[in-house]
Amino acid sequence: MSFFSANLELPAVRWIVLTGFFLVGASLGSFLNVCFWRIPRGESVVTTPSHCTSCQHKIAWYDNLPIFSFLILRGKCRYCRAPYSARYFAVELACGTLFAAFAATGILVHWTPVELLIPGCAALYFAFAIAWFDFFYRVIPGGVTQVGFLAGIVLAGIFPRTQGTNFWLEALLYSAASGAGFWIALALFANVGKRFAKREVLGGGDVKAMAAIAAMLGWKGGFFILLAASLIGAGAGLFKALVKKKRIRTQSVAFGVALALAIALWCFARMRIVAIPFFAALR
Repeated sequence: MSFFSANLELPAVRWIVLTGFFLVGASLGSFLNVCFWRIPRGESVVTTPSHCTSCQHKIAWYDNLPIFSFLILRGKCRYCRAPYSARYFAVELACGTLFAAFAATGILVHWTPVELLIPGCAALYFAFAIAWFDFFYRVIPGGVTQVGFLAGIVLAGIFPRTQGTNFWLEALLYSAASGAGFWIALALFANVGKRFAKREVLGGGDVKAMAAIAAMLGWKGGFFILLAASLIGAGAGLFKALVKKKRIRTQSVAFGVALALAIALWCFARMRIVAIPFFAALR
């Protein structure tokens, strides 16, 4: 048990922990902004230093602080004064708020140990990424799903209790098996469905995203998220069909967004979901 988990009854410690989650979320949101800009353009998110996209001047670390630098510089480049998109500020703020809200729910409602909140934050971070890419670009990059899959396995080994065991190797194997199982099953479903429906029923990016989700949250979490996302996607498709007065099968939806909403639902309401008799009966 960590120092913070052992002292969460102290209001000051709670505020320190929640502030820490917010700052980490905002920092990771800053990296997401890099991904959202560079990946669609085929640029590296690792080797190329941060720079202004207008004057190409390298951005110093003190001008690259999440949220604060945007406010201090009033959303403009220090050198050429070109305006930055408000998206940068919004994504950083959203990620920070998402992490803090999840931590608050876990700490104040479920009394979850601080260290066990980390895998959930990773899942929400992954959800934010796939939702953005699928909504704006209608594609979930393979690099994103691959990193998500590997992160799920690594986090399972570090925090085995999130996989229902105290043994790191068992948790690691469970995570890998869950992800691989979902990938095989959904890839088969996508191929068979395409042959019968004569159109794509599930995109390759969606299949890989579900594999990563199962690796992060286990097969139970993956099962719920697939079910919930399918219902959300069907509802969105029906709504679009009614608004446009067209057949529902002609309407496409960004399934990555539906997956992201389902992940958020699982992360924030997991304790209530697993208490449902159907899910409680799953072993």
